[in-house]
Amino acid sequence: MKIGVMTDSGADLKPDEIENLNIGWLPVEIITPDGTHIRDTEDIDIEGFYKLVEKGGKFISVQLKPCEIVDKAEHMLKTYDHVLYITMSSAMSGTYENALMAQKEIGKDRLTVFDSRSISTGQAALVLKVTKDIRDGKVSIESIEKLADYLDSVRAHLRFYFVLETLDYLRDGGRIGKAQYLVGHMLKLKPALSINDKGEIYPESKLRGGKKRLISFFEKLLTEHQMAENSPLHFVHGIETPMAGAMRGWLGERGIQYTERLSRPTTTIHGGPYSTGLAWFTG
Repeated sequence: MKIGVMTDSGADLKPDEIENLNIGWLPVEIITPDGTHIRDTEDIDIEGFYKLVEKGGKFISVQLKPCEIVDKAEHMLKTYDHVLYITMSSAMSGTYENALMAQKEIGKDRLTVFDSRSISTGQAALVLKVTKDIRDGKVSIESIEKLADYLDSVRAHLRFYFVLETLDYLRDGGRIGKAQYLVGHMLKLKPALSINDKGEIYPESKLRGGKKRLISFFEKLLTEHQMAENSPLHFVHGIETPMAGAMRGWLGERGIQYTERLSRPTTTIHGGPYSTGLAWFTG
């Protein structure tokens, strides 16, 4: 069975990865504070978008419609026997439910919808591993049931942790309550977050301080949840800051190979342009 993979712009993928791996790309629509509608296309000017977010105002992401998903899947089915759509977390977006509606129209025998239960670079790491495993013949998929078992197994080993400069964007997007925001804001804490097995954001820790605290936080996590052999490490950040530079230097000193990513617009409007995170797979 020849399987094609598609995903949405909740995943922090690079244009060359999308092109070289033939990943179907579904760009989320974003409405800017002045009412302009833009799409998070694979070649969007991400750094230019950060400057737009820095100016302030409310940005709105529009969940993908079933018809958009159907159109993309049917286009891919001209090349593949089956299409796998790895969505952003269903706990953070209604896109997953819309994808299930698209699946009903196309048929489960032609389209599999899989909830990444992640976002940003966690979702990207999952999409890349699955796509490469299928391409390289590392997984034997003789049926839809075996595909589901494989996907569940891979997702269970995914780890994604990220630190935000401020809680403002999560508050504005309704991802945290007012009480949580007030406590964090008053104490000037940097929220260190992860995603649970339901695909929900939860606080892993609260950091006070600068670069050393940030590095200690990630070093502890990498020790507790050791990377699988030959598993790539994904390092994501937004606007270039001393924090991002410190992380880059620390990874280099440790001799850890990693892929550096920029937080895409779809996730930036919810977490802000000053994020720092790592994603990897455990053994």
